[in-house]
Amino acid sequence: MSRAEQEDVVINLRAQIASLQNRVKELEEENAKLSSRVLNCRYLVEAMGEINQRGDKNRKKKSTADMPGCDTRIMNHHPRRYVALKVMYFGQRFYGFASEAQMDPTVEVCYVLLLITMQDL
Repeated sequence: MSRAEQEDVVINLRAQIASLQNRVKELEEENAKLSSRVLNCRYLVEAMGEINQRGDKNRKKKSTADMPGCDTRIMNHHPRRYVALKVMYFGQRFYGFASEAQMDPTVEVCYVLLLITMQDL
């Protein structure tokens, strides 16, 4: 690189630094404006929170602890085999039993599923 090219690179870098410094100042000013807005909003939210807390005392809470199976985050209320089958056969790439896809239900299956009784046979 010649001396002139190096000076051009230095000038360009200084110009970039100056533009970045200006951008940082603009962002700091915008941040200050937004901070003041948030501060004003915080007072409104606190006032609304006080109103909601008073209203919550009058409401009757639903007891979800009494209802079995209401906590969907914990899978302990499902049998493990059932959950494994659900994951295995209803997953993203569900093909089912491709060899048995179009089979009609047999008498044994209907009997096992209690769709028919022994008297119907």
